[in-house]
Amino acid sequence: MNVKKAIVNAGILFFLLSIWLQGMTQLPRHRVCGFELNDTTAGDSKIFSPIHQELADNIRTNRSSVTIPVVFHLVYKNVNENIPDQVLVRQLEYLNRDFNGLNSDLANVPDHFKNLVGRANIRFCLASRDPSGYPTPGVIRVRTSIERIGLKEELHYTSRGGSDAWDTKRYLNVWIADTGENIVGFGSAPGQRTEKEDGVVIHRDYLDVKGPSRTLTHEVGHYLGLFHMWNDECKDVDFVKDTPAQEYPYYGCPKKERGTCGNKDMFMNFMDYTDHDCMYFFTKGQVHRMEKILAMYRPGLMRVETNCQTDKRDAEFILFPNPWLSGSDLTIRFSNPVLMDLQLYNAAGVLVFKEKKLVARDYDCRFQLGASGVYFLAINGKWQRLVAL
Repeated sequence: MNVKKAIVNAGILFFLLSIWLQGMTQLPRHRVCGFELNDTTAGDSKIFSPIHQELADNIRTNRSSVTIPVVFHLVYKNVNENIPDQVLVRQLEYLNRDFNGLNSDLANVPDHFKNLVGRANIRFCLASRDPSGYPTPGVIRVRTSIERIGLKEELHYTSRGGSDAWDTKRYLNVWIADTGENIVGFGSAPGQRTEKEDGVVIHRDYLDVKGPSRTLTHEVGHYLGLFHMWNDECKDVDFVKDTPAQEYPYYGCPKKERGTCGNKDMFMNFMDYTDHDCMYFFTKGQVHRMEKILAMYRPGLMRVETNCQTDKRDAEFILFPNPWLSGSDLTIRFSNPVLMDLQLYNAAGVLVFKEKKLVARDYDCRFQLGASGVYFLAINGKWQRLVAL
């Protein structure tokens, strides 16, 4: 059996076993990734070959940093599944911290693994322009009638109730959708899925969480060529030299160090299955592999102009018309895409209107005020005077 088939078979075995155990014991839902359910026999499967990894080692990536444009496709059936913009922005910032070793829980890495902590020169940012070059907030929202669409082909096609991918050679597409009871998400490594379905899928319950979504971190790791670290034969199946072999995945939050293959298991690694608040890092070897895979198989991601304005609080804007007729359209124009936090106060300092959302450039709002006069509009800490007629 070749290495590629061994990876796939071992992964599927663990995946099915975990689901069976959940059904038999009625345990709470484990954080199970559906990576092994991708079709690894279709398209370009070069990343499964250690020979090609040796070729990757000969490629130099001297960029100080790489910014990858991200577009979120929020495909929801029920209104309560429609995640607010600020959650998406916050999780993208957590993702950046995880990849760059800036996460606040990095200090929890055990002492014997601290020298292996890697820091990627990779940054993720909401796309500021769509494939046609027009300004965009980088978020697409689609309401669907399809149950558990996250596990179905329809997810990736607008005409079938989902959302079309933006050019997958130039954007990281992240679909947020219902993936059922057992799968929390999956990311496709280069060549595992068709071009129109390439990217990351994540269950909304594992993105809209209080702290960082390590499910997103884990699946983006797959997208950039990382594999799970375990197999029941204690073999090196992830092509990374500094991740110790381990026999099986870990769940929950282990309190004691454990070892299954003659060494201490790295269950606190982002590519394991432990809880969000119990995984802390990628290794230097994993970072090296992701950077090489990015340069070899996803170079188009590094060629898109991306403005990361949406993670900044300050935002320059103009209002028109001003004076403004209450009840008509008021346009707020920004110089860059931004997460807008709008608050409107009357002359007495009473809040009369507020809204928070991602805006690409122009935001048209319409609201009715009780009286004409002078009002004060605050957006992300910047103020302007508005005269209402």
